[in-house]
Amino acid sequence: MKQVFKVLRLTALVAVLALACNVSLQAQQVEITKTQVRLRLAPSLNAGTLVDNHGYNIHPYKGQLLPYLGTSGEFYNVSYKGHSVYVHNSCSRYVGDSNNLRYVVVNGVDVNLRLGPSVNSGRLIINGVVAHPYKGQRLPYLGSSGNFYKVNYAGNYVFISKDFSYLE
Repeated sequence: MKQVFKVLRLTALVAVLALACNVSLQAQQVEITKTQVRLRLAPSLNAGTLVDNHGYNIHPYKGQLLPYLGTSGEFYNVSYKGHSVYVHNSCSRYVGDSNNLRYVVVNGVDVNLRLGPSVNSGRLIINGVVAHPYKGQRLPYLGSSGNFYKVNYAGNYVFISKDFSYLE
């Protein structure tokens, strides 16, 4: 009888660990760090690419997070719209568990996003318009430099003053 309970406890422990591992793997992410990134069908620069119905290459956008499936040499295996594809590590980066990502919260109105960590640096312009995040917007935190946080805004790596934002 003791042997049966021991086996049942061991089976339950294995099931819990398997579930925990599965949840952890599903949360892992790879961030696309460049534009016009090709999604390869195999882990090789000579492999075919994912294309649409007209034969045009499909590209994820810069800053997009894709579910991580594994690593093969210099390639991350990721999931893109139901397809298992490969992305080279020179145009992407592993960011781990997306639940552990930190965010910078905008705490002002008409806050400028700078191209460098200085008030003298140029402002981010998208389609001819100066870009301003809205108050309360959460931007992925990438680091800090002096009085500025480095963040991702619409696929652009920019800086926001700590005077008008805070780290969550």
